Amino acid sequence: VVNPKSVCSILVRFTPLSIARYRSFLSIRAEELDRSISSELGFDTKIPLLGYGGRAKIQCNKNELPFSKTLKDEKGNLYHLLTFSNAGNRSGYVRLSEVHGIGAPNIFVIKAKATFEVKVTLRKSLTNSVMDVRWGDDIMRVLASEIRARRKGMNATGLTSSLSPGTTDSSAISVRSRNKDLVWELDNTIFRDQQYRDEFDRDNYFDEEIYETQEKVFSIKIQRKSKDEAKERVKDWSLKPNKLIIPDLKSCGAFYIRNRGTQPLKISCMSRNTWMYCAPETLAIGCGKSQKVTILLQFDNKENSHQRMEGSIDVKDTNSGIARSVSVTYSPQILVKKVEHKRGFQFREESLDFGNTDINSHICFNACLINRTKTDMKVKIRVETENCNSRGDQVFYVRQGHRSFTLRQASYSLLPIRFGPKMGRSYVGKVIAETELGGFSSLIHLKGTGKSS
Repeated sequence: VVNPKSVCSILVRFTPLSIARYRSFLSIRAEELDRSISSELGFDTKIPLLGYGGRAKIQCNKNELPFSKTLKDEKGNLYHLLTFSNAGNRSGYVRLSEVHGIGAPNIFVIKAKATFEVKVTLRKSLTNSVMDVRWGDDIMRVLASEIRARRKGMNATGLTSSLSPGTTDSSAISVRSRNKDLVWELDNTIFRDQQYRDEFDRDNYFDEEIYETQEKVFSIKIQRKSKDEAKERVKDWSLKPNKLIIPDLKSCGAFYIRNRGTQPLKISCMSRNTWMYCAPETLAIGCGKSQKVTILLQFDNKENSHQRMEGSIDVKDTNSGIARSVSVTYSPQILVKKVEHKRGFQFREESLDFGNTDINSHICFNACLINRTKTDMKVKIRVETENCNSRGDQVFYVRQGHRSFTLRQASYSLLPIRFGPKMGRSYVGKVIAETELGGFSSLIHLKGTGKSS
């Protein structure tokens, strides 16, 4: 009973039982208690009730993007990968704010319990900034899009996603085109009976303010550190090889540094070990040029010259601070016998003796294969170990990536040959290099002994 000139509040509770949209209405009929008064003073009204079950919950794996530690794509652009996840039970949308100097998708949808990876690309004009991430339930975005479409006189049904009938939630992931609001989810509302379907065929009572107020926001900091500018001045430089084996005191190792950038390169080379040093230790390399760095040995104690030693060389670009390293192994147990230089196609080494090597370990030597002809040659490498019946028994081996390659004219290639004994006995084998068309071949005789550690 509502007294004259008073207000009565009615509490309506909504408890969805599934991930779907619901529509109903609240029917209110008011009558005068005094039957002598005309019934025309009463009224009968229906209030639409709209709702949906399930919520999205969007999270991101990063809250800061420092572009000083990024990757480069195939076009040479710096980029970061952001992973967005939806821990909720309903599809959610994500909108990324536009940031000057950053390339990223404007809007995308993530289905329930799924993840989506976004590539954020850096442009040179970027300064430190913040990218806002707005998200919410995708069904709300869809309903708002339908209302806006009908307001513009468009057929909202024609904008509906092509999901299969009966789907209760968006099951696909899509990146939206910029400045386009397309309807994503089907009208999968649950109706009590046909009467309600006819009476509330469209969401004409949807309040757009609800869509705007339910949207949540978090931010991702975007930083471009000063080191990046130095890195861009020297786009790239290479160092080859990054692993060296020096077999004896009379030999020396060498690596080459090439400047692929657009400005001169200043390099410092420093040994971490006292038994070797670089020559030169500092060097300047012009654009498109390369320079050789030699590694020399210096043992204060002669006893150390008979032991296996491992060390490294730090190679640093003094302008940008970018550093790389070269690993160096001094392995005096490998006895190398070299051949005389000849014209044609040949290994520089005639034989290799790996000496005593621990069982189930391995030792490696980079043999030098030389092409002194005026023709590029396609080379195939074959390794044989005596008294080994199957490939699994091979103790001398060359890895798959080095068994077939092209050797340019008037050049050489370093071939890593490994010895990995499996038993405590002596082994004999050979490495054979043959050209694809025949006519040229060269081999190295191999020896080694396995010992118990």
